[in-house]
Amino acid sequence: MKINNTNIFDTHIHCDVPGDIRTCVDGLSSSACGVTKFGMLTLGHMKPGSEVMSRVNSNPVVLAAKVLYPDKVYGLGAPDDVEVFDMDEPSAAKALEHQAERIHALGFDGVKLIESKPEYYVSYKHKIGSPVFTPFFKSLETNNLPVLWHVGDPLIYWDLINAPEHLKAKGWVYDNTYPTLEFLWQDALSVVKRHPRVNFVFAHMFFMTHNIPRLSRIFEEYPNFYMDITPGSWVYFDIAKNLDTTREMFVKYSERIVFGSDNALRGGKFSVEKSVNHILHIRRLMESDDRWEAGKYVLHGLNLPEEVLRKIYSSNADKIFGKVPKKISYTAAIEECRRMLTVYPPTPSSSVPDYISQALKLIENR
Repeated sequence: MKINNTNIFDTHIHCDVPGDIRTCVDGLSSSACGVTKFGMLTLGHMKPGSEVMSRVNSNPVVLAAKVLYPDKVYGLGAPDDVEVFDMDEPSAAKALEHQAERIHALGFDGVKLIESKPEYYVSYKHKIGSPVFTPFFKSLETNNLPVLWHVGDPLIYWDLINAPEHLKAKGWVYDNTYPTLEFLWQDALSVVKRHPRVNFVFAHMFFMTHNIPRLSRIFEEYPNFYMDITPGSWVYFDIAKNLDTTREMFVKYSERIVFGSDNALRGGKFSVEKSVNHILHIRRLMESDDRWEAGKYVLHGLNLPEEVLRKIYSSNADKIFGKVPKKISYTAAIEECRRMLTVYPPTPSSSVPDYISQALKLIENR
């Protein structure tokens, strides 16, 4: 690797279940991947068209991670879309404002939004770009909380003919009942423009790696627009097609890009080995001048300068999320878990209380 003494801030780790927190943090910290800071994300969940909720959000799990590793783990909280689902607009706006204030008061380091992923967007009554969310974003402005936001999906997901079968099996192919990628981009950018004091980090390079000139123009137009790399396979393919243009963009906007792996703690299946290899593969893309084959594609590393890599790996994220994680109250974390258990008590059709109870136990027995 080009950089031996790395201190990588991985800003994009999904933290949905409590059981693998120690495995993840201890395993990656002691490995050769270079990650020393962990951005743990929570998602808001509501299954489209279903009354069975798999979870409300994973805020209690991320709180547990912050309590266990106060010097290493940053936590990004999510809104509770279930709470506001049946509310009218004025009531929902007030409730979302209170949620933002609660996220801040609990000591989260930012907010993670999934509401602009197409399958989620169509399932929610109150749309993220509507005035209903204005008080929510204004609260984030006041409290200086950044946002990590998943907007859209890879362009191939809208290709009903050429999309791979595994995408179709997951329901990740979008017909005309879903918003277009262009609509979702414009919707998100309207929020970025309305709230210039919020730093917005867009996941997966805004799903725009197929159009680097346009992505560069967005960087120019919106000074509070940032992105994480979290590269899926399509990113590697797009970079190989537009190597020089992409490299120029990374260098020119090197202070607006952060590192993310998209590793995930889900269902007790976290593999340190696979996660380390994934991170090293991303580093190969960023640091090397290698060429390698992946099926029918020939991929190529970006060979970024060391000063650019250090910004992307750590210093940019330090500026956005803080050089050290925000302190979290042990008592407040317990109270929040108990509050959520009161709001979402056990029922035969919901697994929501299970992971909340597990997180609560982990915090109490820290």
